[in-house]
Amino acid sequence: MSIFTHVDCADIISYAVDGRLVIHEEPWGPLTPLSDPDPDPAWDPAWCADLTDPEHDEWLRGARQLVLAERVMGLHIDPRWFEIPLRTILLPNPHSNPVVDPRIC
Repeated sequence: MSIFTHVDCADIISYAVDGRLVIHEEPWGPLTPLSDPDPDPAWDPAWCADLTDPEHDEWLRGARQLVLAERVMGLHIDPRWFEIPLRTILLPNPHSNPVVDPRIC
């Protein structure tokens, strides 16, 4: 399962099984398997139960996405994971690197 969150609410939720993409969409309402209208046995709609309420404008956003990930993957997401600073790196642009692109020399 992959959850991409964006400051402008352009979130994407993806779920794949054995290399096959089952879900890939912005979560505005219940998630629909890519095999729709045929049910996909890899996706259990119960995982999304009580996470959206269109009548009250509650969508699968923010912490609800983490609840979904816990349900799908069967693991507990520890809030401390969001407090631990991680080392990051900046990858160089391969098109401006003379080692990778000899046309720059």
